Amino acid sequence: MGAPRPERGLYCAARVEAVRLAQQPGKQALCLYCRMTQPADGMSLQMVSALSNSSLFQPGSSLLNFDGHVFFFGQKGWPKRSCPTGVFFLDIKQNELKMKPAAFSRDSCYLPPLRYPAICTLRSDGESDKHQYIIHGGKTPNNDLSDKVYIMSVVNKTTKKTTFQCIEKDLDGDVPEARYGHTINVVHSRGKSMIVIFGGRSYIPLAQRITEKWNSVVDCLPFVFLVDFEFGCCTSYMLPELQDGLSFHVSVARNDTIYILGGHSLQNNTRPPSLYKLKVDLPLGSPAVTCSILPGGISVSSGIVTQTGDTEFVLVGGYQSDNQKRMICNTITLEDNKIEIVERASPDWTPDIKHCRMWFGCDMGKGSILLGIPGANKQLISDANYFYILRCNRAEEDEEEELTSQSCSQASTEDQGDSTPFEDSEEFSLVLKPVALMLMTWILTMKMMKKMNQKQGTGSSAVPAAILTLTPGCLSIQQNSTSLQ
Repeated sequence: MGAPRPERGLYCAARVEAVRLAQQPGKQALCLYCRMTQPADGMSLQMVSALSNSSLFQPGSSLLNFDGHVFFFGQKGWPKRSCPTGVFFLDIKQNELKMKPAAFSRDSCYLPPLRYPAICTLRSDGESDKHQYIIHGGKTPNNDLSDKVYIMSVVNKTTKKTTFQCIEKDLDGDVPEARYGHTINVVHSRGKSMIVIFGGRSYIPLAQRITEKWNSVVDCLPFVFLVDFEFGCCTSYMLPELQDGLSFHVSVARNDTIYILGGHSLQNNTRPPSLYKLKVDLPLGSPAVTCSILPGGISVSSGIVTQTGDTEFVLVGGYQSDNQKRMICNTITLEDNKIEIVERASPDWTPDIKHCRMWFGCDMGKGSILLGIPGANKQLISDANYFYILRCNRAEEDEEEELTSQSCSQASTEDQGDSTPFEDSEEFSLVLKPVALMLMTWILTMKMMKKMNQKQGTGSSAVPAAILTLTPGCLSIQQNSTSLQ
């Protein structure tokens, strides 16, 4: 997918030049090595090649970040025998994306692939590095809606394998109905924590579901649900400021406050530029929930939020109308019990992204976002996608990451378990750029000549010879066993 790139271990001068130009005010540069656009403010857009299972990605999929390792959840269709858990580790090296199956512990419950669930992180015992993911709601491949709550955590981690534990949490009281397209956040007040669920869509009541309207959905009533996660008790609150249901909105939380931004109202078919402030007080008695309507909202649905600092978030993507993507990016800052939303410089979107009608993505954590666009117009496989990684970190963080990427590019990142020795009459192909192609041709020729000299020195009559076939952008090598006369 995309233009060929140099082979691993080869130095790319264009990449260094891109970094140098990016450090100049107002400059942008496109690195030919990684197809990365690097603006001066630190946002970078990088294309990655999905080598396998790219068709499993779909709008509504989710990404989970555990200690810097990103895992994919919510595949298209039901899991296969090759990965019964439906959870994959995203191995991104040298701008190539590989999906490797993840394992569950024996005491785990079954976790169906869910589209558009509400997901948040819950940190335990105040440890910043140890956390769990809470998954609520979502759509199954059969279009059934889930009302269950799952807890995912890492129970065993090695260099080659990560094992998860998935537990279903029982809820009691005012349990939220099955839904999708909603949000879930964790608030902290007076030394206690609660989970807040809001918004989403659900199917029309069962009594009204006829054949013609079986899959018709409506906005959920604008109740705010507080969930005591320790005991599983749920309490619903109806606030006068929340009159209409919302779905596919954005929510960010800090301490005891949640800000709800944008969203889509199915009843009115609008994307109101709304901004709500939910404040949750957790005294010894009953919790208190208040809501305020703030100015300065944004009209957006299906936006993606990634956290770039303790108090800073970046809003990317989404839609501002039914047939118009939102190409503007915003920085959201939460400080001193207030919110500030400012527009920031957007990356240099590629023509593919600009002209596509649909896009989707997920937060990868640590200021990075995975964006996907359909590739139906470019490939024979209609369900294949193109992927980009958008990094929203600060400039100094991008520079550190660039240095790390350069050092890593000098070493082989291929797993030893994936490599097999080449046998006689085995053919392989390398897709290279012209300069790298010439260099690789010279290296392989020297190696073959050295091997032939060694064979001749030992008196062996069987000498491997190589047939090098050069075509535009491709080198094909055929190794056979020949005899010396």
